[in-house]
Amino acid sequence: RPIIYPLMEKYAAEGRWLGICPQWTGAVGPATPFSGAHFVHYRMKEFVDKRVSGFTAYVTPTFGHARFNIEAAAEWSWNLHGRTTREFAASYAVRHGIDRPELFADWSEAIGPVAWDVYGSDWPVGELRGSSTPVVEALRTGQLPALGTVRWDLYPYPWGQFQSEQQIRDGVTAAGRALELAKQIGRSEILEESRVIEGFIRALAALFELQKIVGPDGVDDVNRPRAAEACQEFIDACQQSESALRAWSKHVATEMVAAPDSRYWQVAEVLQRNVQQMRVLAAELGVDDFHTRFLTFCDLATSELNKKIPRRCHRRAGLDDRPGLPCGQADHIPTTTLGNHLLLLRALRQRSEIPGSGQPAIRASPGTDRPRA
Repeated sequence: RPIIYPLMEKYAAEGRWLGICPQWTGAVGPATPFSGAHFVHYRMKEFVDKRVSGFTAYVTPTFGHARFNIEAAAEWSWNLHGRTTREFAASYAVRHGIDRPELFADWSEAIGPVAWDVYGSDWPVGELRGSSTPVVEALRTGQLPALGTVRWDLYPYPWGQFQSEQQIRDGVTAAGRALELAKQIGRSEILEESRVIEGFIRALAALFELQKIVGPDGVDDVNRPRAAEACQEFIDACQQSESALRAWSKHVATEMVAAPDSRYWQVAEVLQRNVQQMRVLAAELGVDDFHTRFLTFCDLATSELNKKIPRRCHRRAGLDDRPGLPCGQADHIPTTTLGNHLLLLRALRQRSEIPGSGQPAIRASPGTDRPRA
């Protein structure tokens, strides 16, 4: 939607000086990838057409997190009616030594509109606002809004930019295509950005599916398999986005050293919470399996132990994968007897998947409820 309202538009049209400071990243503060040529062109067209005189971009946390969008803004502030979004992306690839510029342009055309819809819906960033109910809790209580809802004309969370279910489905398809193109391009930062956005839109699709079948009394027997599949899809998508987000950050901002609990990682933390909350909801709905219940136990027990046990920095535990951080920024672990239980739970949680298979390593024995490794 336009951001320069009529009073300011009239002010600028009278020849007065008007400056603008748009945001070029997916969130204010936290790390979020956003290569949005279509979004930037839309904004720059608004600014040029409304005769804005001054322009300053708001870019956080660093220039490297939004290089693509910054160069796009420079491109169209200088010549709005020159290159198309596709032509700009190809030129960007040439300038930055990306092999196969045409393939990169295809990728930009595929991922840009999806990312715009996702971030335009404040997903998943909106959960950081105190005014927004976490989506899993909203699902449980029947408070998820209809598609296209922008509450109080301010809060589009979680799908205010999506006007139909088909738009979400098209986004999933486009993001999947972008991911395949990223694999062909062979640049790690492009691949991880694609995994982040693809996970975001898949999570929204799964959430919308759950909204259709979860009622005040839970899930009926007919829809139980659909609910189980959608819950797991939501969990898998959030986990993919979280891991890819951390990997992407290392590629685009090698200079960043952020504490695990800093604002920089808030979006990653939101995704972690969504995973934990969806596991709990799946158990409540009776659509989980032993594997899900086991992971839910680990998540909840770890959370409780972290709250109650005195903690101090313990660098020799090998939990910190960023050598050289000040002690205050390293992972904190308890050193009491209960702390040993916490470390065990973490280890079990980390080893609960068979490497490379995506399948649970802990299952119930055939014909019984007894777990086996």
